[in-house]
Amino acid sequence: MKIAVIGGGPGGLFTAILAKKAFPGAEIDVYERNAHGDTFGWGVVFSDETLGNVEAADPESFKEIRESFAYWTDIETFIVESIDPEGPYGAKEAGEGPLHSAIPALANAIHDAVGIRLRELPFTPAKVLAALREKREREAGGGAATAMDSRGGLD
Repeated sequence: MKIAVIGGGPGGLFTAILAKKAFPGAEIDVYERNAHGDTFGWGVVFSDETLGNVEAADPESFKEIRESFAYWTDIETFIVESIDPEGPYGAKEAGEGPLHSAIPALANAIHDAVGIRLRELPFTPAKVLAALREKREREAGGGAATAMDSRGGLD
């Protein structure tokens, strides 16, 4: 059996988990329309009722989610007046990014694999190739092992 899940957000990923539990032999593909590297905070808006539904459907996932969540009882909100033409409908992210450990993990994986340190998102193939060329030029020129990269950081 093949199962296609459209959408890699929390609902799509949880659907894929539940489908795999229900049909262990199934081939499950998750399709996402957002760009590679886009991230969204799992559980930022999960209510206690939603978490109860997760617990009923999959106690293992519930345990992992519950142990890694941060909880707030009182939330103070502020309106930040700005226009961001890059965001959907002019929206602007204001703090979700630090929730994601995937970004530094990916940066470290790139560094471990090819010896370059990227410090600016998104990590694109073009940026990796440019950094590799820069590294090769530094090394060919006899640069020190701790040469400064183009953003002022040490490799």
